[in-house]
Amino acid sequence: MILVTGANGFVGKALINQLKLLDYQVRGSLRSQSPYDKHEEFVRVSSLDGNTDWSHALRSCKTVVHLAAMAHSYIGEKSDEDAEFMRHNCEATINLARQAEEAGVKRFIFLSSTGVMGPQVTSGVPYVLDSLPNPHDSYTRSKSCAEQGLIELSNELAMEVTILRAPVVYGPNAPGSIGSLTKAIKLGIPLPLGGLLNRRHLISIDNLVELMVSCISSSASANGVFIASDDEVLSTSDLCYLCGHFADKRPRLISMPPRLLMFIAHVLGKQKKAATLLGDLELDSSRTYSHFKWSPGYSPSKHVLDIKNSNSP
Repeated sequence: MILVTGANGFVGKALINQLKLLDYQVRGSLRSQSPYDKHEEFVRVSSLDGNTDWSHALRSCKTVVHLAAMAHSYIGEKSDEDAEFMRHNCEATINLARQAEEAGVKRFIFLSSTGVMGPQVTSGVPYVLDSLPNPHDSYTRSKSCAEQGLIELSNELAMEVTILRAPVVYGPNAPGSIGSLTKAIKLGIPLPLGGLLNRRHLISIDNLVELMVSCISSSASANGVFIASDDEVLSTSDLCYLCGHFADKRPRLISMPPRLLMFIAHVLGKQKKAATLLGDLELDSSRTYSHFKWSPGYSPSKHVLDIKNSNSP
């Protein structure tokens, strides 16, 4: 039995659907009311913190894929932000891992973020596994804390721990920035993101799910930290075309000099946001590919070209 936490999230839904297609026994955990609640393979947990009781969810499980987390958006007092992220993303993860090992789980897979290596902008030098951690906000600090706690646990417990550092995950109906971009394209809003030549590594939902299945099924030791990304880079302009594919609509892109865009962003106080749109984010996932004998099956290039060459509005 495989426990997938965050079962009603974007990644959780896709992973559970794929595992079922492959005839794995899967149980998902949820925190909120959902149509899934009526199905016996889903269980509800009341909280996500260091005191959560996972005993019911963990029964008969040999593998745990921990996806549940507090995402980047935070509504509350700024002074409480670090503590809240730590409670949900670090303390909750370590608590689950300890209970999982006690329940007889053999492999624990944790979805982390490439943000633990630093701001999501590189300048000609890709992030590699040897890059020193440099978390830069409450979210990435909490993920880095969870990573360190899991690594320490893996050294003392009889349970393999696999940590996957992923960048932005894209796909149809993706949440967050990808969802916002897709919505803007669907509404026909002109975007000043044409003609950009930056290089950004992302990961498609299909490739991330494939990699997770490889982690689950691998007969070799899966202990360690791995970078999870596509093997192709996308410019932000290409990403707009890809989101146009998801929206079934060609994006209305306007070409503007990146320096002008950065100046406007500076005036508006949006430098960090602009940097992630206009800068590079290069990741070296070669160790991941070789360790799991896996390569990304989904290529975004065809869909980018199809939308670029289409005449549809």
